[in-house]
Amino acid sequence: MFYFNSISCLLLRDPLDINIRDQHFTLLLKVLTEEKSESEPAYRALVGLGNVVCTLYVFLHHLMAYHQYRYSR
Repeated sequence: MFYFNSISCLLLRDPLDINIRDQHFTLLLKVLTEEKSESEPAYRALVGLGNVVCTLYVFLHHLMAYHQYRYSR
């Protein structure tokens, strides 16, 4: 389960290949929907998902700032 936190931390630092991102997201969702007996994998998957959401938020924030800068001149 260390995988979820490690790859999501890499995602915060550098963009990853779309196939790797898709696999990561698919595995996160699979763990969250199928894990019923252990809380640790679900917790780690939620942390990883939080990093994915944070990365998306930062990306969209920068994209909106760029768009506003470019078209407000």
